[in-house]
Amino acid sequence: MEELCRKYGIHKNTLYRWKQKHDGLAPSELQRLRVIEEERT
Repeated sequence: MEELCRKYGIHKNTLYRWKQKHDGLAPSELQRLRVIEEERT
């Protein structure tokens, strides 16, 4: 996992926070969440 984080320039804490927030969501739910977050910006 640490190798992937280095490869993509992501800090491992960021990855763990993302997993806590989004773990267990279906792909359709993740897509809907992304659309909502894009609308906010």
